[in-house]
Amino acid sequence: MSIGTLITVEPRHELKFKGPFKEPTPATMSLTNRTDKRVCFKVKTTAPKKYCVKPTTGILEANSTVYILVNLQPFDVNDPLETVKHKFQIQSAVVPEEFTNLDNVWKELAPEEIQDWKLKCFLDIPTQLKEIAEKKVSEQGTSAERLDATPPKIKNEADSGEPSPPIEQRLVEAERRAAEELKRLREEISRVTQENVKMREECSKLKRSAAIGESKADNFARIHTQPIAQPMTYTTLIFFVLIAVFFGYIIAKIY
Repeated sequence: MSIGTLITVEPRHELKFKGPFKEPTPATMSLTNRTDKRVCFKVKTTAPKKYCVKPTTGILEANSTVYILVNLQPFDVNDPLETVKHKFQIQSAVVPEEFTNLDNVWKELAPEEIQDWKLKCFLDIPTQLKEIAEKKVSEQGTSAERLDATPPKIKNEADSGEPSPPIEQRLVEAERRAAEELKRLREEISRVTQENVKMREECSKLKRSAAIGESKADNFARIHTQPIAQPMTYTTLIFFVLIAVFFGYIIAKIY
């Protein structure tokens, strides 16, 4: 692909668009065939969604001119991303004698048979709007500096520069850890179950011991609450002996 000599493109270097860009903004370029042969052309852009081009392709007869209308779609001049410089590329080639279809011509042409010309897009932003846009860009730059001043994040393995293990190895390690955790949980459940059984057995023993204790206490209370015969004192014994002697003496006198 070589620099265009088949056609003349006007303007030569820049295609200007004048703001404020709140509505579609038109610009015009002209293509002139400098030869006595039929020449086909094609117009391309780096931002096809931003521009509406008519016509984008066609055939120039010998020494003829065609005008290309380019409409820039509305955009916000305060957005730095919207003010990126775009470019246009105009390709041209001699039409073959056995020409039948324009689309097929471009497919059949060899790269060295195609010439091109490039134009830059210039956005003529009004001074007031330009100052607002520059102020907004400056504010965004200040915000970015503030963000840069924030404390650095703690470095992780990726930041340390050490190669991370393959995904398969990490999956195997995760499965191993999960299996170990599951085993530990099962052992914990078994231990808690055994302790529960032991506690139930001890509770049953305590209940039986309490029942036996209550029975013994009842028997003891029953025994100790019965009346107990008081032992005979020495004075009482003498009194009964004297009475017996007295009655024996009387009976002896009578008989």
